[in-house]
Amino acid sequence: MTNEAADVPGVQMPPWCCTTGHENVPAAAIGILDDGDEAEGQVPYCGECARALIASGEYRVAQVVDAIELGSAACRQCGGSGRDVIDSGDMDVQIDAARGAVREIRQLVAAFDDVPLDQLTPLFYAHAYEELRLGVDQLLDLLQPGRAGS
Repeated sequence: MTNEAADVPGVQMPPWCCTTGHENVPAAAIGILDDGDEAEGQVPYCGECARALIASGEYRVAQVVDAIELGSAACRQCGGSGRDVIDSGDMDVQIDAARGAVREIRQLVAAFDDVPLDQLTPLFYAHAYEELRLGVDQLLDLLQPGRAGS
């Protein structure tokens, strides 16, 4: 298989390994190469090169092109599938917590609707905003752990 096939109009070929001597080997992964000096994104490597660079700590897979060629031992996080492995027990706890946060936010908004017009003061709005912000922050933290602003 050669790179010349990529010149055929309408034919989309897989990316090729960017290691010298492997230019005609299809990429098994596309990822971030960080040799300590400068990080470079969207770098394609064949399975052999990707596995060696992953083992050295210089390469992180962003997209799996060929999971079989990459090998299941290449990535501790996804096992070569290109997908994050999620512990279903943790997921159930997170889903329950998110449902609880949504329920609390809905109850809070319903309580706001029941406030008489003469009590809708600037102090009420300031307090309501803070309560709602706290509830939404809690929900966002559950859905996106480690997010900025949490």
